[in-house]
Amino acid sequence: CLDQLSNLTSLQQSSESRVNTSTPPISASVETKSQGSKQNKVATPTFSILMPTYNQAHYIGESIESVLKQTFENWELVICDDGSTDDTQQVVDKYVQKDSRIRYFKKDNGGTGSALNGAFKESRGKWIGWLSSDDLYEPQALQIFQTTIEKEPLCKFFHAHYSMKNDLTGLKENPTFQAASIETPAELQVIKLLEGNHFNGITICVSRAALESVGKFNEGNRNGQDYEMWLYLSAKFPWKFIRERVATTRLHPAVGQVAFPEAGVYDSAAGAQLFLNHHRFEDYFPLLDLTNLDHAWTAILSGIQLSVKPDAFIYQGMGYVPAFLERMLEWISKPESQGIRASLIPKLQALRAALENEGLPKPIESVIYKVLDGAKEPFVYKPYEPFELMHKNMHDLEATGDSKRAQLIHKFLNKVNRLRPELRGTKTSANQISL
Repeated sequence: CLDQLSNLTSLQQSSESRVNTSTPPISASVETKSQGSKQNKVATPTFSILMPTYNQAHYIGESIESVLKQTFENWELVICDDGSTDDTQQVVDKYVQKDSRIRYFKKDNGGTGSALNGAFKESRGKWIGWLSSDDLYEPQALQIFQTTIEKEPLCKFFHAHYSMKNDLTGLKENPTFQAASIETPAELQVIKLLEGNHFNGITICVSRAALESVGKFNEGNRNGQDYEMWLYLSAKFPWKFIRERVATTRLHPAVGQVAFPEAGVYDSAAGAQLFLNHHRFEDYFPLLDLTNLDHAWTAILSGIQLSVKPDAFIYQGMGYVPAFLERMLEWISKPESQGIRASLIPKLQALRAALENEGLPKPIESVIYKVLDGAKEPFVYKPYEPFELMHKNMHDLEATGDSKRAQLIHKFLNKVNRLRPELRGTKTSANQISL
């Protein structure tokens, strides 16, 4: 059983990343719409490129130019200005007047998710891409997407490779493939995303119908709205990875992963917890039949493997929360799972024996053993509130002397306006935090 767990681990290795139960409506209606010339106008473009922007007048021109250089020309660029106070509109208007494929809308500030929702609402294309206003498309990006769509007519969700440009040095680098993108079996894609984000949002291409079916970007998640959306999409539409580089991510001091990288990770973790709250264990394996013994065993093994990874996104900022394992326990304890549960007992017992001396983390140990003991009693999952979990973990870290990580969580909660009122304006201290 340990060999099986080890094999699954080597199969699913991952590396880097780029990342309220319901999404509130956009806080303000569109205020400004710039009209362009008649040239190049298409009623229903193949691609709609969504470009959210906020105070990036010094970058957005280059980003627009990278779209204008596309070798595939049936596109529209929908720019949603999230309340910029700089010269963004003046810069964009020059392009709008020259090419009617470029449209510009302005609204009150509401965050990246809000701007993406605003741009999508105004878009008309059959396929949706996303280009940040400080990043760049490669000239063949849309042609690569179009060629892949034609080769994979059943797939509705793609993401691709990318390059990185350091604005401080001017150097452009080509990162290696992420193992999670090229090695993850289709049936384990959701599990791999719960482990960590291996998508770069500016490389995605999603069918309009697929995006509409899962709803809006979560506007309350300002630092990880992209990752949360990939989870929801992956649970319904298995993705395919395109090995060609379609975009360049620019790294500069204002970029989130440079300024405060933990914000994206912690918000993504909160998004993962909300996803677990709203999806059953069966939903994490859309391509598996969990009434089939082999399929059910694959789901359990991959789930246990995820649950013992301390750096998995489902634990970041919150500590070892047994939410994922409780979803597994809920599934295996159901009366309708009785038949498959009986067939799994020998395998579960063997895995339990193999794990007994492995030093499992205490907060999740008991739930793992309940699963491996065959779920002798029915279990009903109860949702967790991610920011309450972060407050508790912050307290626990302070109490055990890990003030560095506690301070990062404190900083994040303050940044997203989730810090309890009595802690605002203070530094963390175990005796200040009441649970």
